[in-house]
Amino acid sequence: MKLLALPLAIVALIIGLALAGPIRERYQATTDHQRALQLIEQERAQLELQQYQAAQSASLPAQIAARYGLVLLLLAGAGGMLWVARDAYMQRRAPIVRFDAARPLVARKLIEQADPQLIEAMLAALQLDGQAAIERARASGSVPTSYAPHITIAAPKTQPLEPGMLPTNVAKPERPTLAALPGESTLAALLRTNIIGRSGNSLHIGNAVADGTPIYLELASWGALALGGKSRTGKTSRIVYYLAQAHLNGWRIVICDKHGAGGKSDALLAKVQPLEGSFLLPAAVTQAEMNRRIQQVYTIGKRRIENQDGTRYPIVLVVDEFTNLVLNDWLSEATLNQLMAIANEFAGVNIHSLIIGHDWSASCLGKERGAAFRRITTHRIAHRLDAAGAQFLLPSGMGKLAEGLTIGQAIYVDDTGEPVLVDCPYLQEDDLAFAAGQTGQWRGTYRGTKIATSAVAPIVTSGSNVEVGTEVATSRHPNAENPNTARVRSLLREKRSQNEIISLVWGASGGRAYQQAAEELRDILAQLAEGVA
Repeated sequence: MKLLALPLAIVALIIGLALAGPIRERYQATTDHQRALQLIEQERAQLELQQYQAAQSASLPAQIAARYGLVLLLLAGAGGMLWVARDAYMQRRAPIVRFDAARPLVARKLIEQADPQLIEAMLAALQLDGQAAIERARASGSVPTSYAPHITIAAPKTQPLEPGMLPTNVAKPERPTLAALPGESTLAALLRTNIIGRSGNSLHIGNAVADGTPIYLELASWGALALGGKSRTGKTSRIVYYLAQAHLNGWRIVICDKHGAGGKSDALLAKVQPLEGSFLLPAAVTQAEMNRRIQQVYTIGKRRIENQDGTRYPIVLVVDEFTNLVLNDWLSEATLNQLMAIANEFAGVNIHSLIIGHDWSASCLGKERGAAFRRITTHRIAHRLDAAGAQFLLPSGMGKLAEGLTIGQAIYVDDTGEPVLVDCPYLQEDDLAFAAGQTGQWRGTYRGTKIATSAVAPIVTSGSNVEVGTEVATSRHPNAENPNTARVRSLLREKRSQNEIISLVWGASGGRAYQQAAEELRDILAQLAEGVA
């Protein structure tokens, strides 16, 4: 037995050591489980306490209202009754003031004791420009203007002050009158009286509604003119008036109008068709033509800046329905960048832009793109707009005024940011016929670098497809020889036919491009015939 005791002890020790680890792990697991149960029980107790406190907090206002609500209502009612009694008592003690028709809404002591010089100074302060001028314009808007016969302004609702109320030595503004000769058109009368065409470097924007003062835009400060407003508010009529002046001034015009001359009868291009003699390029109607025309004007500007173009005359790029062009993706990203560059860089070389859109908001033009175009505009004209749309073209606080504009009225903001309410003449067919019969000759001054004509690079055109860097547009303006004249003369000496000449010079074989080329060829032949005569 003694011999077996030692081996049994050793086996028992080995078994004990083997079972020690599992027993210890089981004990540890049991201990952890009990601790977890204790933590869960503590969290449950805390959650019940929080729920109880939240329930007490939520019911507290209801308890207060139940206990003291009636008292609060009684106190509020008593206070209201006391206030009504006080008001009745004060009204009984106040003296009865009868209405004096001779002095409406004016304190008697203020009129009787005020210094007349102080009153004159206050009246003079009302003659300030900007916002005060616009408010003054609305007050005196019932005075008719002969410059804008299509404008109807309602009479003011308030009654005028009685004589003797204000000093009589304050002169009232007198509006100028346009005395047209018998059978004379409005445009002819404006030209004869030097309202338009006065220098060749200015554009008559319209007359201030307040006192009839003519307002002008000078070329020296004009980069881009933005014009906005709702439909049927006189935007197109205003642009027609401006382009008629440009024609009489000898400026050159480039028009982008998606409606075209054969579309809407009231489209811009259809109305200014009599002024075609001043078109620097054929009007752009299609999407491809619009992108190409803007590219061509941009190239002319770069050539002038780089002293590769010796022309001096101002060029006005007109883009109609700009908002719709952007919304419908008619203008490529490169074209939009070139349009901004024209407005931002080429004013110094007499290239200007007139951009017309019914909405200049970020939702229509894009947040970044719209902000960029609004920054480059040097002058702005707003016809009737809603207050939300007016904030993108006008100084702050003028939204309500823009909503109340009548047809033909607009707010003009010059390059200094000063606004003024202006009207605009409404031209008839006889006005455009008069303008078309005049030979505009630019009498202004060139603000770019003057270079010799011999330094001008050769001009190569190919119909309506003009390559960048090689083109300056075709022209039928009476002040400049068509750049294709020399080539046509050379082909005539070779006894080429009309179709061959059009194909070689303009690259056109049919359609609209061929018709335009044929018309230009006829003009060149007429010039050559006059030279021979």
